Amino acid sequence: MRTIRESQSGDREISESRLEGFAYVEAVRAEIRSGLAEAGFPDAPTRLIEVYSDVKCS
Repeated sequence: MRTIRESQSGDREISESRLEGFAYVEAVRAEIRSGLAEAGFPDAPTRLIEVYSDVKCS
């Protein structure tokens, strides 16, 4: 699995605010997976969780 920094295109830097946005989206996914696991869904750890966001933090 590649990290966000490893996946960036070329030599462009990813801004700190954009990284914070990605981190927030991943935190939301983790909470959803945790809730699914608590509810008894066996595929919770590997389930694809789609989050629609513009990843902008203010």
